[in-house]
Amino acid sequence: MGNRCKEKGFTLLEVLLVLCLMMAIISIAAPRWGTAKNHTSTQADLANRVLIEGAVELYKLDTGKLPEGIADLYAPPPGIEGWRGPYLRQKFTKPTDNEERYELDEGGKVVP
Repeated sequence: MGNRCKEKGFTLLEVLLVLCLMMAIISIAAPRWGTAKNHTSTQADLANRVLIEGAVELYKLDTGKLPEGIADLYAPPPGIEGWRGPYLRQKFTKPTDNEERYELDEGGKVVP
């Protein structure tokens, strides 16, 4: 009777089984990751719009006019009376990959 040296390790079947399980888990989790990112971007965009439109209302209360653009919320435009800003402390960009900036329409609302 010879002593056979048993090697420790995994069989090909065990490795394939683990890889299949990992692929199944990734295929379930990946679509949810994209949905969560879209939801977060949508909520961040909504929060930014609310802050900017709130600043527009404060500007209007102080000056009696709507701002001509978002730049008026950061620094006083020439010839404006009653400006008590800055009404915004940071520059807001849309939470997308293209770094698009927000703009105001003629009614003081953020343009979609």
